[in-house]
Amino acid sequence: MVKSMLSVDLKGKVVLITGGARGIGQAISKGFAASGASVAVNYLTSERNAKELVEQFQANGSNAVAIRTDITVPEEVEHMFAQIEKELGSTVDILINNAGTQIALSSVEQMPMDIWNKSLALNLTSAMICAKYAIPGMKEKGWGRIINIS
Repeated sequence: MVKSMLSVDLKGKVVLITGGARGIGQAISKGFAASGASVAVNYLTSERNAKELVEQFQANGSNAVAIRTDITVPEEVEHMFAQIEKELGSTVDILINNAGTQIALSSVEQMPMDIWNKSLALNLTSAMICAKYAIPGMKEKGWGRIINIS
């Protein structure tokens, strides 16, 4: 298990990291698990990474779940939040909007509109969609944090 760089005890907190199975998201997931939080690792294509990460967390006594969700689809995000509450026992306290990528390299004058729209959906709209479903639970608890990685 990774030693936590966070000096805060997050036991009892539920954290969702979008794109949490690889790269920066994986490092964030490890940090929160090491700090005692229950961790929901969102992924779209990195199933093996996500499941191995969650198994590692669980082996070290952390409460964790891997959830495949296309975060650009509101209905899938709504289902993800319901699954997190069911499997981790609480609504999300901390949302890390980390998922994002460059859809395609293109100059503005050459970029097809469908690629532009996909890029906006993944890198911008998905953060709003996830926040939309995180905020009600945070308001109910009177506490919550949303961190957007860009």
